[in-house]
Amino acid sequence: MSESTCCGGGARILFSCSGAADTGEICDRATRQLQREGLGRMSCLALVGAGSSGLVASANGADAVLALDGCPTDCARKVLEANGITGFIH
Repeated sequence: MSESTCCGGGARILFSCSGAADTGEICDRATRQLQREGLGRMSCLALVGAGSSGLVASANGADAVLALDGCPTDCARKVLEANGITGFIH
């Protein structure tokens, strides 16, 4: 299954914790590997947190959104939920 090159309209979007903890770095690297393997397109979690309405709309219109967190704090999940992105896989 081919994914779109943009952030919506059929894309599979990957949002990753890339936090200061070592586990955040590991999560970021794993997400980048998923992107290299063609399983989705990584997008900017910080931009979602900053309230980018376009990115939120793209995520809500995507075929699938995957949120990966590096620790039990679940920052990626919380940022997506706080910005109205629903139906994602965590």
